[in-house]
Amino acid sequence: MIKANFDAWTETVNNFLDITRPLHPDINPMILRATVLQAMEKLMKREYFVNKICKLARSQDLSALQEFREECLRSIQNEVDLTQDAASHDTVMEDLNKEVLKTELICKTTSIWKNTAKALWCENILTCNQETLDQAMRLLLLNDTKHKFATMTEAQVYDTEIDCQDSIIQKITELNENASKAIKDIQRKSTTKTNKEKIDLIKGQGWETAKRKISQNPSKFFPSSIDPKKYDKILSNIVNDLKNKEDNSWSLKIIKDIKNKGLQSQALEHRIHSIVRRLDNFALTPIPSPSPPSPSPMDGEMADHDMAQEDPIPWTDTEEYNQN
Repeated sequence: MIKANFDAWTETVNNFLDITRPLHPDINPMILRATVLQAMEKLMKREYFVNKICKLARSQDLSALQEFREECLRSIQNEVDLTQDAASHDTVMEDLNKEVLKTELICKTTSIWKNTAKALWCENILTCNQETLDQAMRLLLLNDTKHKFATMTEAQVYDTEIDCQDSIIQKITELNENASKAIKDIQRKSTTKTNKEKIDLIKGQGWETAKRKISQNPSKFFPSSIDPKKYDKILSNIVNDLKNKEDNSWSLKIIKDIKNKGLQSQALEHRIHSIVRRLDNFALTPIPSPSPPSPSPMDGEMADHDMAQEDPIPWTDTEEYNQN
């Protein structure tokens, strides 16, 4: 497209100069060429010619290309005023050293970015919504602090068109990825918090229901060896311990199928059996009986001392004395 655009306008300028020079030999050739190039650059910026060259860039229709060249030639002829003298031509030429205002640079940069985005829309390359595109354009304009496109010629802008398009696509992709990540993070945090609250609620209700079922019929579930006065305390301790140790498998199943009453009944039976097993183990645990106090070493020594203090048997009463 860039080569076709350059070739078409170069051929148009050369044709115009070949026609004009013999008719106006009094005009300075350098001034004439500068004036024509200035007119050509002005025409190339028009959206009509930009779109037209995009359509004809890869066209093999020779008649359409010839019509476009003739149209460009007519446009230059209408744009260039050859009735002015050399002095007036000198004043028309743009001073390259003139300082360009900041607002003008911003306007040119904005126009270039918008035209590039518009071309992407027309070619169905962009599929984002308008809000995302506007946000991407604002960010790109803020980053383009040097306004490099505004200081380029039309041909240079065409040379960097692909880079400009890639920048827009990259920025839109980045915005979409950031937006998707933010949405997923919000959903994950919200889902995690909501599920945890539901799990805790379902687990707590399930164990309270099991506890109530056992409390309502103690003769069926409590072993006879347990003191009835201790039923409430023992049952509460067992339920709290089992609830803290239980995983979330039953609660997650119930959340996925909240209307399944059979599943809730299975969870209730499972918890009741767990409590009953704990009660049975509690009843089978022997209660250690108080053991008699063991004698201390001091008591043994005192006993030996008492035995040593008894009166001795007289020697005349011993068996040895009697035998002699």
